[in-house]
Order: sequence, then structure tokens, then C-alpha cells
Amino acid sequence: ARGQGSESDKHNVFYDEYLAVMDMTAEFYLSTVERIFKEREIAQNEFTVHGKKVDIGKITNVAVMTVEGANDDISAPGQCVAALDLCTGVPANKKTQHLEPGAGHYGIFAGKLARIILDAMYQFLGLLDVNGTVLEINRAALEGAGIDLDDVVGKPFWEARWWAVSEDSRHRVRSMVEQARNGDFVRCDVEVFGDLQGKKTIFVDFSLTPIRDDAGRVAFLLPEGRNITEKIAIEAELTRKNGELQLAL
Repeated sequence: ARGQGSESDKHNVFYDEYLAVMDMTAEFYLSTVERIFKEREIAQNEFTVHGKKVDIGKITNVAVMTVEGANDDISAPGQCVAALDLCTGVPANKKTQHLEPGAGHYGIFAGKLARIILDAMYQFLGLLDVNGTVLEINRAALEGAGIDLDDVVGKPFWEARWWAVSEDSRHRVRSMVEQARNGDFVRCDVEVFGDLQGKKTIFVDFSLTPIRDDAGRVAFLLPEGRNITEKIAIEAELTRKNGELQLAL
């Protein structure tokens, strides 16, 4: 009441964090309001950078997930979901959305909610540093391998349980990390321990995406994996039946 709140006061702690990201210039802020919200350049797929059009339909080789807060009174639910329709180059099975109950505009990516959203995703997802050291992994991937987050955080990604199928798998992933840290998007179909608490293998469509900072340097690596075991089984069965048909002819 007398203006002598401590450094640990919840009010001060919140605003120290909140204002830490408010270092944008007035020009940038006003330009964002004008172009994104008033002129709706992104919504109409007419956004340009340095005079060149950014065609959202050209996005093809990544999965897209929109995240919204049910109590967001600034960007109301429905605005982000609309972005999925703009991604015409991304197949439907690589698009998903998540509406977080009770989350507002700021809280959607703050603190525990970020972990909740990450864990809400059904596919393998994580975050590595440029050397391939694990920073975050979502619950689906951890439970599939029968491990805890503490078992992998701070350790090389390729040493985790998923890749214990063979030494070739470990070497392959380590090689992919090297490629990704050099700026390349890399992808493969691979067998991993990912079911029944790490006792059963599955096949995943696995990729590593380099995440760049404002200077264009690779700052993080984004590992993603989608279970394609059923697809592989169907393809194998079709191959078998085609072989039998050829023999019959």
C-alpha cells in the first residue's frame, strides 16, 4: 500500500516478465495494428515483406497447429483457426487446432499453460538446442518410450530410449542433427521404441526443423514425429497381395 512491494511480490514478478518483451518500437507496433488487424493482409493472403508477397499457400513440408485461449478477449477464438484454411499446401492430416480452457491472451503461452499445450499434442514433439541436447519433450513421446522428462533433458537426443532400436538408428539421428544445425530441414521414416512404455516399436515419420533467431542463425532444432505404423502395415499388405497377384498371372 505504501509502494514498498518486494522484488518477489507477485504483482512485480508478473510485470517484470510481461514488460520484458515490450521492447518493440512504436512504428513496428502501429504497423502491425494497421497491416495485420485493420488491412487484414495475412487473413487475405496479401502480406508482403520488402515488396515481396509471402504466399502462405507455399507452406508444404511442416505440420501446422493453431493454439487459442478460450478466454482471450483480444484475439478471440476462431481467428487463429482460420489460418489453417490459408495453408492450402499442407495436407489435412498435418493440420490441427487446440483451444485451451480458461486461458487468456497472455496466459496462453505463459508458464504452466505452455506445458499443458505441448502435452496436449498427440504426436511426438520437442525442442533441442543446436547441439542436439534435449530441452523439452511432450508427454506423448515420453509415455510412448516409458521415460520421464528428467531422463532426457540436458542429454543428447540420440541417446534416448526411442533410438535404442539399433546403433544405426542412433547414428542416423545424430547425422540428422548435424544437418539440421547447418540449416537443413531433414526427414525420414524410422522405427523407434514408442509404444507400451518403450517395450514395443512403431514407425514414425520423423523430421528435424531448424529454428532461426532474428539474425538468421540456427538457434534451436524442432523434432517432430507422426506415427505411421498403420500406414506402413497397409503398404506392406498391398505389396504382398500385388506379389501374389503377379504370381497368379
